[in-house]
Amino acid sequence: MIVYLILWWITGGIIILIGIGMARREPDIVTILIGIIVMAIGCIIIIHGSFKTFVNFFVELAAEEG
Repeated sequence: MIVYLILWWITGGIIILIGIGMARREPDIVTILIGIIVMAIGCIIIIHGSFKTFVNFFVELAAEEG
């Protein structure tokens, strides 16, 4: 479970860093907005992956207890 959680965080973190790099590259509003959208996608990936991992953990835990 921890491995999946770390993989979700790494993936989301890389996407957030790409968004920060895009937002800082050129100071025009369109590039900054695209960078912010990419950062938001990275945050959604982290939140979704964490939630999905914890839900799967509790479902497996409940299945083991019968």
